[in-house]
Amino acid sequence: MSEPVAAAPGLRAYLRVLRTPWVAVPALGAAVASVPIGMLGLSLLLLVQQRSGSFAAAGAVVAVLGIGTVVGMLVQGRLLDRIGPRRVLAVSSALRAVASVAFVAVAGTGAPLPVLAALAFAIGAGEPQVNGALRAMWPSLVRRELLPAANAVSSVVFELPVVAGPLLLALVIAVLPVEVAVLGAAGFAVAGAWMFARSGAARRWRPRPPLRERGRAAGLLGPLAIPGVRVIVVAMSVPGTALGVLQVTSAAAVDAAGAPAQAGLLYALLTAGSLLGTVLYGSRARAVGGRRLLPALLAAEAAALVAAAVAPGVPFLAVVVFGFGMCGGPIAVRCFIDLQRCTPEAPAAAVTLVIAAGLAATSLGTAAAGWAADTWGLAPPLVACSGLLLAVAAGLLRKR
Repeated sequence: MSEPVAAAPGLRAYLRVLRTPWVAVPALGAAVASVPIGMLGLSLLLLVQQRSGSFAAAGAVVAVLGIGTVVGMLVQGRLLDRIGPRRVLAVSSALRAVASVAFVAVAGTGAPLPVLAALAFAIGAGEPQVNGALRAMWPSLVRRELLPAANAVSSVVFELPVVAGPLLLALVIAVLPVEVAVLGAAGFAVAGAWMFARSGAARRWRPRPPLRERGRAAGLLGPLAIPGVRVIVVAMSVPGTALGVLQVTSAAAVDAAGAPAQAGLLYALLTAGSLLGTVLYGSRARAVGGRRLLPALLAAEAAALVAAAVAPGVPFLAVVVFGFGMCGGPIAVRCFIDLQRCTPEAPAAAVTLVIAAGLAATSLGTAAAGWAADTWGLAPPLVACSGLLLAVAAGLLRKR
């Protein structure tokens, strides 16, 4: 086993990352491109509902948007490794812009649902994978001991704009038609992708050879052909499922307590906890971590879910949600650091695969929790997810 590499001390690690040549512009581009993630789904939902009068149709369109986003992540990840970010981001952002304009144009004309769904799929597939490209670049941009801080920077430049997106959407639709928000989301995506693609780091990107496992081409499995990647996908997907379950059950809990407006506060606390945990962990983490850290974080999330299941009131639930978020941020940072170690040949494909798996798992957790809560109540889905987290933690402890 390699000797641990000491991390740069404290918060100075972040300054060292941001002062590294070629870093500032792509990091800013990733932040700008992340703004639509917090506003696009809701803006499409509102637009379709207003024009069709059906929440069912609107929900179906948003679901297809999510499917398109996952597909786009996987395709763009492989293309980033083969041909670099400049052409991939140019084509994807162009697709995003054209599909967004077309969606707005046909939404008010009574277009059938399949047409709207097809355009929503194209909008999702065209989401420029700027954050994934930035994470893939870190090993070539910063020194090894700065990788934890660099991955934390990626998490922060993703999550802060995602939080700001709904606030921006609220300001826009208060004075302007919701169509402006849809087009504005496309504008942010295109601007962020353009900034990233024009950066010195993107121009220096060199295509990587096809991913190989044990001397053979990985084929259709891509990064999943590597056992370590499969472990990381599980280690990110199960917490993602737990996140979706906690979001739904906490919203249902405050609604049952007669304070539905506090659901937004709980979501904000969840994000705030994740950001704080990311910043604290990223400033102290090692590029090669102890094998017990990730299982310990997963076990802590499991304990938080059990606490949420028995929470006596909204204040206690708020503390639990914040604590869950503080564990979730470091889990993501640790997983991406380990991912960069076990897939040096094709990091973009691996990064986008892990992000897509987490996104799909969160959506699955949200859907399953809604059904389970209506059928059995709020506690069973939380306890079941806690058991899944403990099972993954135990499995990681058994692995080297």
